[in-house]
This record gives sequence, structure tokens and C-alpha cells, in this order.
Amino acid sequence: MAEELGLNWQLGDRWTIETQTIQSPASFRNKDGGTVEWNFQVAGNEKVSGKDCFRVEITCADSSRPQPNVTIWVDRDSGMLMRLTSRIPVDGKYTEYTESYSMADGVPTPVMGIIPSLPLDLPIFSRTLRNSKSLEPQVYESVAGTGQGKDINEMRFAYAVTQTVSALSTNQMKSLSNDDSDSQGVAVQIEAGNRKVEQVWKEGRPWPIYSTNGVSVSRLKGFTPAEKEVKP
Repeated sequence: MAEELGLNWQLGDRWTIETQTIQSPASFRNKDGGTVEWNFQVAGNEKVSGKDCFRVEITCADSSRPQPNVTIWVDRDSGMLMRLTSRIPVDGKYTEYTESYSMADGVPTPVMGIIPSLPLDLPIFSRTLRNSKSLEPQVYESVAGTGQGKDINEMRFAYAVTQTVSALSTNQMKSLSNDDSDSQGVAVQIEAGNRKVEQVWKEGRPWPIYSTNGVSVSRLKGFTPAEKEVKP
């Protein structure tokens, strides 16, 4: 079931999410109240820290807005977020920032994204969906640097993270999505320190159909698999 809930990506898959930022600089807002659409595309397969990963390119649908371009690398086997690179526009140029993630005990963990206005938090399904119980606290390490090896300027942080997954009924899923199919889904809660993310994942969708982190809310607006288009 884990693959059906978003980890079964294919090269060429594309989807769009819409974010509504609760608090953001005035320059990022417009008449729609701060709503921004982001385009995701599974653009390649690459190795990160010895792991076979999907490379996903993320761009703002409105190229005229001062939003970052982001690339994430996600472990093909576990679904763990392994690396994130953000290219932030500053004074007409882009400043690049990379953060890499590793398993402290060799066990894949959920990872909290570093861009609150663009929720990129990814859970781990493989160890939790068996009985829909809580994932015991796990530790992952983040490294801020180039992502290209050891760097004396790298900053390392360790995070204890917990995750809870609970099943949602067919009726609950129908109330949250745009079709009448009998799709299954789960509610996911991820916590690290004083940060908490709540998500809803739907069977057959590559990204949560709903997510909130207290700073922004996002919804899946459209999904185009490599072969055909699917409603969110």
C-alpha cells in the first residue's frame, strides 16, 4: 500500500500543488491572497550518498514571482528525502543553498523540509502502515553545505522525529478529493521539536492531497503521470 500512497513515482510524472502562506513577505503576495502554484516533475534518477534517488524539479508556475527554484532527491526504495537544493532569487541573482539528510541509525526516517512556504515534508510509510501505529522517535541528521562531499564550512544538526499514520474511511476521502472513486487514504502527522506537519495522502497520488505546517497550507491541484492525466 505504501507505493500506492505516493512512492511509486515514474520518470516523467508531473503534478501541481497550490500553497496558501499564512505569513509571508508582502512582496510575495498578490490579489489572490498569497496563493502560489508549484509545478513538480520527476526529472531524473541519480545517486545520493550511495542511494538510488528520484530527482524532482520544482518551479513556481508564475515565473514573474520572486520564488525559489527547488530540486529534491528522494530515495527510490524508502521514500526518504535525501537532499534539497534551493536557488533563491536575491537582487536579480540566485543564491544556492543545499541541505542533505542521512539516517543516524541506518533506518529511513521522515524528514521535515526547510522551506515553510513550500511544504516538502516527506513521511516514511514502509514501517507504519502495517498496523497504522506510531513510528517510534527516530533521528536523522541534516548537513548544510554543497552536498558534494566534506566541507569545513558544513553545519550539522540532528533531529528527533516522530510520525503517526491513521487510516481514513472512503467517505472521509471523498470529502477531501474531487472524484467519487473508492480510494483509500491515510492521515499523517510528523513532529520534530516544536514543528508539526499534518498531511492527507490518497491512494494513487504522488503527493499529499492536503498538508499544513502552521505556516502554510497546500493542496494537490493536478497530477499527470508519465502516461495519462489523473484528477487530484
